[in-house]
Formats: sequence, structure tokens, C-alpha cells
Amino acid sequence: MPDKDDETCKGYCESPDKKNKEIVIKKELPPKEELDTTIHELLHAADWTKDEEWVEQVGTDISKILWRLGWRKTEK
Repeated sequence: MPDKDDETCKGYCESPDKKNKEIVIKKELPPKEELDTTIHELLHAADWTKDEEWVEQVGTDISKILWRLGWRKTEK
């Protein structure tokens, strides 16, 4: 997993061992990239044992399908 302090890091999921763990997504990402990153980090949270290659591939596949189906972030 990328270093959360790295400027190229789009998001991160803290270890399941950490108390009050968080998922953090960079705020200024374009919408499609934000969707992909959010799914990516949720997959880490769902199964911390999966390797980065699996998370990257599955996350990207899910985000592409959802984007094609019209899923978009709405304003609150």
C-alpha cells in the first residue's frame, strides 16, 4: 500500500488493528478517480489480506462498471 504521506497517494485505509481506524480519500480528485479510489480503499477495509494487485484490478473493474451505469457523486 502506498505511503499515506506520499503526495501521489490518492487515499488510504488504516490497519484493522488500529483503534478508530479510518479510510481517507484525497478531496481534490476528479469524480471518476474518486469513485475508483473509494472502492479501492473499501476493498482493503473489507479484506486486509488481499494483495495490492488484486485490490487494484477488482476496484478498477467495479468502478468502471458503476461509472458506465451512471453512478455519480451528488452534492449534499
